[in-house]
Amino acid sequence: MTAIPENEALRYLSAPQADESLRAEVRGVCRSMEQRVTPRSVWQEYPCSVTDASVSFGGITFDGADLARHLKGCSALLLFAATLGVEADRMARTESLRSMARSSMVHAAGAAMIEQYCDDVQETLGTEYEARGLYLRPRYSPGYGDLPLSRQADFFRLLELSKRLGLSLNEHFIMTPSKSVTAVIGISAEPTKSFRKCRNCGRTDCPFRREG
Repeated sequence: MTAIPENEALRYLSAPQADESLRAEVRGVCRSMEQRVTPRSVWQEYPCSVTDASVSFGGITFDGADLARHLKGCSALLLFAATLGVEADRMARTESLRSMARSSMVHAAGAAMIEQYCDDVQETLGTEYEARGLYLRPRYSPGYGDLPLSRQADFFRLLELSKRLGLSLNEHFIMTPSKSVTAVIGISAEPTKSFRKCRNCGRTDCPFRREG
């Protein structure tokens, strides 16, 4: 079970200074989601070639100086995907019949849960790679910096996300279920800053910042 950090759910709800009454309600939503939702993930390692303005792997090239800078020094990368599945969306639809406030709480809890789950998986993977003298970079997803959302299609093809995680992609490259994540994770022989600290950084103009 993935524990949802209450303060993160409140941050996604734009209510970090919530009173105890709201906190208690959000806490209840989080506990219900933890009991009903089982996140899943898949990943695949690829050797990669990084230039000043592109990253090539698996027979494709992602153009973009931001992504290339983020992966500078990496000789391999992980293509990663995770989802909370259909139950999280079902909970949001059910709660929307009661009140939009409750639906917003479910969406906030779901956003916090998928990020926590991704962090937990990456931490486990990071431990395995560090035993080999390798280190994982923070996640970089389509829609960040100069990696266009349209590259979601490459993740779907290479990771077989429809088959393996039951995900679908619409004409605007938005995934269903909604609480799903795809990302590139660089693999380097050089230690890097913690991806957890990266998430909590206060720099709002950083292209790697996650807003959920």
